[in-house]
Amino acid sequence: MQNRSKKKIMVVLGTRPEIIKLAPILFELEKATNRFQTDLVWSGQHIELAKPFLKLFGLKPRHSFEIMIPNQTSGDICSLTMGKLSGLVKKSKPDLLMVQGDTTTAFTAALCAFYHGVPVAHVEAGLRSGHPDQPFPEEKNRKLISHLSTFNFAPTLLAKQNLLKEKIDPKSVFVVGNSVIDAIQWLLKHHPKPKTTNFAPFDPKKEKLLLVTAHRRESFGTPLENICKALVILARRHSNLKIVFPVHSNPKVQEIVLPILKNHKQIHLMPPLDYVSFIHLLTQSFAILSDSGGVQEEAPALGKPALILRDVTERPEGIAMGVNRLVGRETGRIITGVEALLNDPVEYKKRARVCFPFGRGNAAEKIVRILKEKY
Repeated sequence: MQNRSKKKIMVVLGTRPEIIKLAPILFELEKATNRFQTDLVWSGQHIELAKPFLKLFGLKPRHSFEIMIPNQTSGDICSLTMGKLSGLVKKSKPDLLMVQGDTTTAFTAALCAFYHGVPVAHVEAGLRSGHPDQPFPEEKNRKLISHLSTFNFAPTLLAKQNLLKEKIDPKSVFVVGNSVIDAIQWLLKHHPKPKTTNFAPFDPKKEKLLLVTAHRRESFGTPLENICKALVILARRHSNLKIVFPVHSNPKVQEIVLPILKNHKQIHLMPPLDYVSFIHLLTQSFAILSDSGGVQEEAPALGKPALILRDVTERPEGIAMGVNRLVGRETGRIITGVEALLNDPVEYKKRARVCFPFGRGNAAEKIVRILKEKY
C-alpha cells in the first residue's frame, strides 16, 4: 500500500446494472472524502443504454473507454478493456479497485488489478447458479472474480456460504446486503414521479398489468419465441390483462419479439425504459415476468411477484421466501405460472408481499464502514 493520507479507490463499471448498484456506494464514498479519493472508470461495455443511467445518478466518469463495437463478443470486451485499463492502473496506482457483479468488464478489471498487485473489492460476491453456462459467461466471471478479491461483499448469508465452500478466505467475506435496494430507495426518494408515461394507460380497477422483460443470451431463439407465444395466449384468455414489454435493442431480441407481438391490442411494446420509469411501472404492475437478475431483487422489495424466465437462478433467496418462482422458457409453464396468480387470489396475496431477502437498503453504508475499518 502507498503511504497516502487518502486511499485511492478506482471503481470500474461498464453496464446498466453496475451503474445502478455501484451508485449508492459512490455516494457513500463521497461522504468520506477525508478518507477516500474515488476514481470512476467506465469501460463502455454498454453505451447508449447506459448513458441515461449515469446521468440519472449524476455520475461523471473520469475515464471513459467506450469500447463497444458492433456484434461485440465477450472476448472483444475483455481484450479491449484490458488494453486500456492496464495502462491507467499502472499510471494511477490505486490502493483498491472495486467492481460489481459478473460482467466481462468486472472480471477483466479484477484480473487487471491482480496483474498490477492492486487489491480488489467485489460487490455482490458469492452468487452461484451451480451451472457454468447459466448464465453465460456471468457464472464463470463471478466465480473467477471471487478468487481475485481481497474484499468479497456478499449480499446474503447464502452467498457467503457459497464462497466458503469454494475455500475463499473467511476473513475476506462480509455479508452486507445488496446495494440495488439502496438504489431503489434513493430513486423513490429523489424521483417520486416517473420520467415518462409513454406506456399504455390502464385502469387498475379493471385491468391487471403484466410487466415483461427478456434479453439474456439463454433466451435467444426458440426460448424467446416460446415466451412470446405464451404472452399471446395469455392475452387471448384474459381480456383484463394488459401486457407491457420494453423490448431490448439487441437485434436478436427484436427480430423475434416484434413479428409475433407487434399487432396485439393487449400487448404494448416499447423501447427500453429509463430506470425511474421502469421502477414506477413495476410498482403499478400486477406481476413481472422476466429473465433479469436485478428484477429478482427489486420485485420483492416492492411487493411484486416475479416469475423468472430461467431454469436455474443464482438468487434463490426470493424463491425460498415464496415471492419469486422459476417458470423457465417453455410456453406451457409460463402460462401456468401467470394463471396461478391471475386465477387464485389466495396464491397471489401470499406472493405479493413486501419482503427483503436481499437486504434493507444499507449495503453501501456497511461496505464503506468496512473499508474505513480495514484502512
